[in-house]
Amino acid sequence: VMYESIEDMYAKVSYYLANPDIRTEIARRGHAKVSSDYRYEDRIDEMILTAEIGM
Repeated sequence: VMYESIEDMYAKVSYYLANPDIRTEIARRGHAKVSSDYRYEDRIDEMILTAEIGM
């Protein structure tokens, strides 16, 4: 969740604290995104490739 000012941040914090179902849905979507797009195997492959290029 992005915010544009301190006031906006406080408003969003208050909103999401008052709306746990929405907060839970945001967390669920974030977890699904990270789980599908950022795998350990991919990061390790990327590190190995970077190390090989640097040698």
